[in-house]
Amino acid sequence: MEKNTKDRVPERVPMDRFENAIREIGVVAACEWFGYSHDSEFTKETARILDERVSAANSHGESQ
Repeated sequence: MEKNTKDRVPERVPMDRFENAIREIGVVAACEWFGYSHDSEFTKETARILDERVSAANSHGESQ
C-alpha cells in the first residue's frame, strides 16, 4: 500500500514522526488507545490540530 504523502508532515524532529504515526493508524484509534472516546473533545481537537498542521505544510509545499 502506497502512503499518501500529502497527509503527513515533514519529519524534522521526533514529534513529527509521532504525529505521522498517529495519522498512520488513525486519529480516532490513537485517541481511543489512550483512553479517550471517539467523540470526545480531546479527539475532535486532536483531529483538528493534525488537519491544520498538514494543511499548513501542504500550503508551503512541505508535505512529506
